[in-house]
Amino acid sequence: MGAGASSTKSSYIISPASLPDQLFVEGAGSAIVNGKYILQTAGDRFPTKITVAKCNRSAWYAKVKDEHPCCYIGCLYADKNRSNKNPNQSKWLIFTAQNSFYVAPFTGEKVPPPRQGRWELGDGGKGITPAPTVNLQPLPAAFQLSGWTAHNARLNGEYLPLSDGSKLLNERPIFKHAPVVGTSTNRKRWRMYWTHGAWRIGHKDHMQPDQTQCVAYCESDATHPTAIADVAWNGTSSGREVGNDDSDFELVAGVTVAPGTVRPCANMMLC
Repeated sequence: MGAGASSTKSSYIISPASLPDQLFVEGAGSAIVNGKYILQTAGDRFPTKITVAKCNRSAWYAKVKDEHPCCYIGCLYADKNRSNKNPNQSKWLIFTAQNSFYVAPFTGEKVPPPRQGRWELGDGGKGITPAPTVNLQPLPAAFQLSGWTAHNARLNGEYLPLSDGSKLLNERPIFKHAPVVGTSTNRKRWRMYWTHGAWRIGHKDHMQPDQTQCVAYCESDATHPTAIADVAWNGTSSGREVGNDDSDFELVAGVTVAPGTVRPCANMMLC
């Protein structure tokens, strides 16, 4: 809450040292929200619009200026000293001078850093869908996998980064499978991850740093699947759900990895 508010919480301080220097907002239904945000402190000029008047002024974030109107990330602390039966909940919010688009509520007396991962809609559910993800670094790029046939055709489709971009396995990102529409649409359990010298596709419940059991793999040290060179993929032999040994797999020709997705605003589909 800003200076002059009636609550005793109006002067609470957020320590800039406890906050990351920058944040990346991606996948928001409102395009003006997406972008890089830089930490601001009390020495910076606070945006003095009515919408943000009660946000804390000791630390907030401002979007790096571009052709879009400027957006901010600020903290609004719950006013629990008034006689309201339902006082406002403490929350970080993403807003412009006119609208509060997205929120990340929190509880407790201590203000945590802005939530990493998926946020919620603001304005009582009137925010523009979908809500974005907020992370310390840009999310890994999504990509398409195609060329699988027969029983392995279930692996075709898009592979999207998890909404929490900080979640890694063996220092590489994890991707969620989004099946081709109409093809095994109930099989959203697959993940692509890197372990034991190969990018693997396996069950989301079986991911472990030393796990080799999977449904397909491609030997490569690439830090991202789109950087995989012309290396053959291996898929489980006919009749096998998963495999562990070389004898459980067979070479599959024609599998390709392409950057991007086939649908617009693919980040809307982040898990």
